[in-house]
Amino acid sequence: MRNLIVSADDIGLSKTNTDSILETVDKGAVTSVSILANGLAFSYAVEKVRERTGLRVAIHLNLTEGKALTPHEEIPLLTTIAGDFKLSSAGLWSQYLFAPKKARDAFRVQVKKELRAQISVVRTALGYAHEQRIPVDGHQHVHMVPFVFDVLISLVDECALQCVRIPNEPLYIARVPFTRVGLMHVVGLFGIHALAKSARRKATRAGMHTNDAFVGLLYSGYVSKEVAEAGLAACVVHHPKETEILFHPGVAGESELNVWKGNTAWHTDTARGVEHSYVMSEDAVTLFNAFKNGTLSAGPDLFKILRYLISGGTAAFFHLGTLFLIIEYTHLWYVYANMFAFGVGLSISFFLQKFWTFTGHAPGRVHHQVFQYTAMQLTSLGITTGGLYLLVEYLHMWYLLAEFLLVLGVAVGNFFISNTLIFKKHGIS
Repeated sequence: MRNLIVSADDIGLSKTNTDSILETVDKGAVTSVSILANGLAFSYAVEKVRERTGLRVAIHLNLTEGKALTPHEEIPLLTTIAGDFKLSSAGLWSQYLFAPKKARDAFRVQVKKELRAQISVVRTALGYAHEQRIPVDGHQHVHMVPFVFDVLISLVDECALQCVRIPNEPLYIARVPFTRVGLMHVVGLFGIHALAKSARRKATRAGMHTNDAFVGLLYSGYVSKEVAEAGLAACVVHHPKETEILFHPGVAGESELNVWKGNTAWHTDTARGVEHSYVMSEDAVTLFNAFKNGTLSAGPDLFKILRYLISGGTAAFFHLGTLFLIIEYTHLWYVYANMFAFGVGLSISFFLQKFWTFTGHAPGRVHHQVFQYTAMQLTSLGITTGGLYLLVEYLHMWYLLAEFLLVLGVAVGNFFISNTLIFKKHGIS
């Protein structure tokens, strides 16, 4: 059995938003909510979630929208004079990166002060005992900004934090309107993918639990039936023990957000109804049960395929470049030149495939993998060399074009051999 957390974010933003989320808890499949400490209906949301004793409640740490809990005088780098947060997640990170050391130190101090205030307010409101630990995540995933994550880790023991969301979503394609895939979501997907391993290691060292897989970033705000199915299928290939799928099923009324400083259009988007309806449906329950009991089929690992293409393309570039230089400047027969160029490409290819494309293998298997990979590539060399001779001698094709087509062809077969035999592995990548 796999553990699946079905989450709804932004509870406490407004009364209507809160009520619509609670409906998905009471009548739908949502099992966890993330509460905004600075939400306009925070007290109302606390009252309602305390009535639901089995509901998992996480703190939705917020540094980008609404009013801060800490006075502006104490956190001027984060807020306007009116006390509203003034930076996006990207803006917060960029200003920190380009600030002098003294300002970076101040950023960390001020972020810590605000995070501590939000955690304290939620713990007190929910009646948590000092030793009772609580989950945390971030509004707009702001907690994944590296220096913010470091600050959060420093509060683990002081604030009794239990676990943290790592929104490391696999790459997948779902049949949804293209307009529902925002550029920032795409950037965030690749950015968080690059940050996830380091963040997970830091959390583990600090004694915090993390989810293994995640769905709900790339198509955030439009996690429909098609998205949920494709996303969870993409997670299956990694054999996760715990997966979180995130929905935003709460729709706020226009007038409710008159004093909210942030992207009000996002919170009032009528497409939220798609998520609300789906997570309330029997289709959602059936999918989630199939995922948990292991009957959901795995989807393609597009991140691995992308890494394979980049690695293979890099090796092919050096292979073809070496072939061109040898033939053009030494005038060696192209068949012999190709054998030498193959050795260059083989070395680069193995290194990239082993340590980047197919990561996470025991060092003790390197010798076996070198032998298997070399055997596979020697077979490829035979195919490409023989094919090169035939295409050049009998079809009079330009040698570089012929070699390119042959390399492209064998790359497809080599991927399946590498993935299912040579670099086969289990667990989260």
